[in-house]
Amino acid sequence: MKIAILISGRGSNMVALVDAVKSGEIPASEVAVVISDKRDAAGLEKARERGVDAVVVERNGRTREEHDAEIISVLNSYGVELVCLAGYMRLLSPGFIRAFPDRIVNIHPSLLPSFPGLNAQKQALEAGAEFSGCTVHFVDELLDHGPAILQQWVSVEKGDSVRSLSDRILEVEHKLYIEALKHLAIEHIGQRTKQPKKYKVLKALAHNFSHSFVSLMNYMDGNYVIDELRELVHQKSDHRILVDWIPGNNSDAELTPRIRKSVQSYRQSLIRDAHNLGVLLSSIKEFRTEIYLLKNRQMAVDGVIVDDRGRTYKAPVYDF
Repeated sequence: MKIAILISGRGSNMVALVDAVKSGEIPASEVAVVISDKRDAAGLEKARERGVDAVVVERNGRTREEHDAEIISVLNSYGVELVCLAGYMRLLSPGFIRAFPDRIVNIHPSLLPSFPGLNAQKQALEAGAEFSGCTVHFVDELLDHGPAILQQWVSVEKGDSVRSLSDRILEVEHKLYIEALKHLAIEHIGQRTKQPKKYKVLKALAHNFSHSFVSLMNYMDGNYVIDELRELVHQKSDHRILVDWIPGNNSDAELTPRIRKSVQSYRQSLIRDAHNLGVLLSSIKEFRTEIYLLKNRQMAVDGVIVDDRGRTYKAPVYDF
């Protein structure tokens, strides 16, 4: 998979990605080119030191569309298959998005959809958030809006400043970006080699993931999470809540902060578990856990997967 990285400054995430590709941590991939819109970007020299072509495409008073058109031309000349934004400080034009549909990724220092845009860490502190973090997501035409690939939460501690919270988020950004690209590279390998989609394991995946999540919640925070979950289900008029394991649909909005933190943390296991079972995420259209009340007031959970052929795999009910 040929990767291009766009930067505007020092490019710390870019360096982490380049090193992970060169070490083989991100498999079957190559960073073909690093591009910056600023000639004095410190990351350019860091890329060259690592043997990666570094190209400057300055704005020079041009419109966003004109500037992006030149970048697209450079990307195409290198045969780029995935574009990674790493501190690139300019919104991409609709034409750029259309040129690389579902092939542009970015990392943002918040748990999207919360706190999009600039100064995300300041937004989190001013909102009194209990936790923040970072999100690797696909880029669409809206600001910090595309579907999430992976998220990592970070606690907001008493007395945190914008700098201290930013530094703590940055500590996990590099690892999360590498992890996300590793999964995308595995997807790319599977699609390129026409790896069979192992539908027979989808039901097992729904079963194992949903049940292990419930088991985990039973042991977290002295059972406070499972108690909150139980109370939330009781309060719902239909006595049912959904946890969707495909990021990006904002289904977490009805959850309490503690449950949401558990979900966002545990969601990162989804891609890894799917790949371990030989399943490409492209073969999964829906993946959700349905938690509801039985007639005897016990809670139950169903794991449901719908594949890209519209077939549904429903795991057995689990009482707890």
